[in-house]
Amino acid sequence: MEERELRRRLEIIETRLDKGKSKPAAYIFLLFLGVFGAHNFYLRKPVLGILYLFTGGFFAIGYIVDIFILGYRVDNYNLALIEKIEKKPY
Repeated sequence: MEERELRRRLEIIETRLDKGKSKPAAYIFLLFLGVFGAHNFYLRKPVLGILYLFTGGFFAIGYIVDIFILGYRVDNYNLALIEKIEKKPY
């Protein structure tokens, strides 16, 4: 198998491994476990998730703010994923 074909197959596998994040799932994590930072771990922001875990969602202020901006954060994650896939030279 030539190198170009192998790279193409690897790219397909990588895109299937991470298909992006959904807003409903993120809001469910926020609703039930938001004070503990579950939605941040879901969006692959472990440092922020740990901060939420130890401070109770920044004393619930961060939790309230996230109610309004979580959709935007999910969109940013998905756009960054698309850009990452499109930047690959093969």
